Amino acid sequence: MTGFSSHFGINNIPFGVASGASHKQPQCVSRFENTVIFLAEVPALSSLGLPANIFTHASLNAFAALGRPASQKVRATLQELIKSDSLPKEAQEDISAVTMHLPFQVGDYTDFSCSPHHNRNAGQALMGFSRGLPPAYLHHPLGYAGRCSSIGVSGTPIRRPRGQYFTYGAEGLQGKRKDVTWGPVRWMDYELEMGVIIGKEIPTGEYVHATKANENIFGFVLQNDWSCKYQKDHLQLYGC
Repeated sequence: MTGFSSHFGINNIPFGVASGASHKQPQCVSRFENTVIFLAEVPALSSLGLPANIFTHASLNAFAALGRPASQKVRATLQELIKSDSLPKEAQEDISAVTMHLPFQVGDYTDFSCSPHHNRNAGQALMGFSRGLPPAYLHHPLGYAGRCSSIGVSGTPIRRPRGQYFTYGAEGLQGKRKDVTWGPVRWMDYELEMGVIIGKEIPTGEYVHATKANENIFGFVLQNDWSCKYQKDHLQLYGC
């Protein structure tokens, strides 16, 4: 992991959750080069007017819910401490000595189908035929609710899923064949996606205009999206 230090310079101060040799409980952290910074151990952050002990939480949810001004102040303060070499020693651990944890308690997850290629293939994958781009595609992004319970941190072992599927694919969906079987997935599709973390809560029944979306966005992550398929010419009923 030490080879990635160049990705974490002064202009990239991320947030996450980690535990380490000197910090046994998962808590909020940042990173500079190969140094993980345990935020609860940085006294300068206590003067920013944030709720007490907010960085001792085992997730970033409470911190992210404070909105963009809070994360901007914390990031700016850390940058100044790094520039002046003023980070407390007790707040620092080498990346090789820490364990990263899932940084958020994820309660909802929306997957957007942005590319025309993906949208054209969706009908084929789900129904056995495709009519081209969905009518709404050229007017607004298409999204659907994803399964947030399957989100994990990098390095999490993945067990091969099992589920039900039509043995005869499209013919099963068309009612021509009734053969449904159950077994392990046989194929896997993976996509590299960009995840957007919505931190600031949006009250039920209210909407956020696109021009004000930045006020609710806490940050961005790279995400591997794995989809399970049972066989190349078979259609999935339920999968991972």
